[in-house]
Amino acid sequence: MGKSLLRRTAAVCIIAAGFWFIGALYAIAMRGKKPGLEGDYIGYWAAGQQLIRHADPFDPEPLLRIEAAAGFDRAAPSITPSPPVTFLLLLPLGFIDAWTGLILWSMAMMAALAGSLWMLWSLSGRPNTLLPLLGFCFAPALVCMFGGQIGVFFLLSITAFFYFVESRPLVAGMVLLPCLMKPHLFLALGVALLLWIFDRRQWRMLAGFALALAVSTSATLYFDPHVFAHYAQSVRATDVVNRVTPTLPVLLRHTLAPGAAWLEFLPAALSCAWAAWFYVRRCANWNWLREGLLVLLVARLSAPYAWFSDEAVILPAVMITLLRARKRHGVLWLSAGLAAVELAQVYKRMDMKTYAYAWTAPAWLAWYLYATRNLVAAAEKARGAASLED
Repeated sequence: MGKSLLRRTAAVCIIAAGFWFIGALYAIAMRGKKPGLEGDYIGYWAAGQQLIRHADPFDPEPLLRIEAAAGFDRAAPSITPSPPVTFLLLLPLGFIDAWTGLILWSMAMMAALAGSLWMLWSLSGRPNTLLPLLGFCFAPALVCMFGGQIGVFFLLSITAFFYFVESRPLVAGMVLLPCLMKPHLFLALGVALLLWIFDRRQWRMLAGFALALAVSTSATLYFDPHVFAHYAQSVRATDVVNRVTPTLPVLLRHTLAPGAAWLEFLPAALSCAWAAWFYVRRCANWNWLREGLLVLLVARLSAPYAWFSDEAVILPAVMITLLRARKRHGVLWLSAGLAAVELAQVYKRMDMKTYAYAWTAPAWLAWYLYATRNLVAAAEKARGAASLED
């Protein structure tokens, strides 16, 4: 027992030292550069700065002044579109300067990706393979790392949910809070989860989520009692609904009827209805690492507003399936091909706002269905045998 504890302590120390070393290298590399150009980061940092001053975190004029002082050189401020209920996660950024915050933000993203891959490897039975290391080359995750995007934090949240859902439901509910920063990415998954909670009477999970939500909301209201009114005003002013993002729902709308905003939300509504039907059909043998991964892929595919970096959330489906099918060369080569094309697009610096990235989410869904077709057939056969015995 003593030697085991010593080895674990040594491993933790080595990992921590590695992160600090990488952080130091990053700090040296960033010296003299402008931190305000780093993706989502500058908007969240400025919102945190406003909050600790008990000011409106959505007010364009002071946000632009704060961001400009940090090196942001655009005419309009970067304003976070995230709901205020998650702003507890932004408060730490309000107590540090932009440059220090950027270093810590980058290290947190690295830790989120590494922690996610470790949990996915553990969920797969800790096989003796180096395949999980390929997760560091997953193009959407790389875009998050180099562009300061928050998709990798959603990845950590979803992976932690899968990791704790069976053993610690209270924790599983709490770790879902970051997903509310972009809830439209998880609509179908949310429907399936609610049905599962009420079907299995998993009140502890619901309590964990409610507790995290209450604490975050209370902290935000303490710093800005009118934050929800400010948020509603910001949403109306920024016109998020009409933003063009490279997703199939947006492509559907702009192909058929650009003025019909409801078309953009139709796939999400259909995916929610499908998730409810799918859960009712599979509820007796529901497995979050089988049915849940499929619902996650469908949720991302049908999201009405998403960027390529948000596709980092599907890494659990990709990695767990790869680890399960690691002896099937066809699955491995196909996944390698999809990943290589994505990496090539990123390497060529193709504009993230173009529809050149609209193919990726449906391609990974099709790959998942192909890779798991034998597993699904076996599960159906087992369910049929069980019903005959009954």
